[in-house]
Amino acid sequence: MNTPAFDYITYGSPCSGTELTAFLRHILAYRFAHPQQAPTPICIWGRHGIGKTAIVREVAATLGAQLAHSAGSI
Repeated sequence: MNTPAFDYITYGSPCSGTELTAFLRHILAYRFAHPQQAPTPICIWGRHGIGKTAIVREVAATLGAQLAHSAGSI
């Protein structure tokens, strides 16, 4: 029997690292253009060690944004 390595329910839209980077750039560009609006919280789920935090940090650094909070797994 072929058992999947991870068997859990997912929410939201699955995406690649490239798609996540494009999404974050879009959200930050909008945020920079509309600073009077309340920030939009973004939750990124995925297996441990796949680079979620690294992508967020890289995009923030590239755009000159400061990463306000990065919560680790509980």
